[in-house]
Amino acid sequence: DIALNNAAGLFVVGDGSGNIRLTGRQITLSDGSQAQINTSQGGDIDVRASESLAVIGNSFNPLSPSGLFTTASIVDGTRTSNITINA
Repeated sequence: DIALNNAAGLFVVGDGSGNIRLTGRQITLSDGSQAQINTSQGGDIDVRASESLAVIGNSFNPLSPSGLFTTASIVDGTRTSNITINA
């Protein structure tokens, strides 16, 4: 099982690209917890939950929701980001 609570985070940041993979029976992101990629060339988030995936709630800041996010500052436009969920 994987549980991120109380605004916990998994972050990939910087030049190039990067990926996040979450694999487990039950995966929970709650209370503003995030898996986030913010790179120059994007990256992929792959979530595989054999029983359940729950993404719920905000942190103390209502502008910081729980979630899965990707951002890329691509100059040449050749890279995309994907979020794949199998639950």
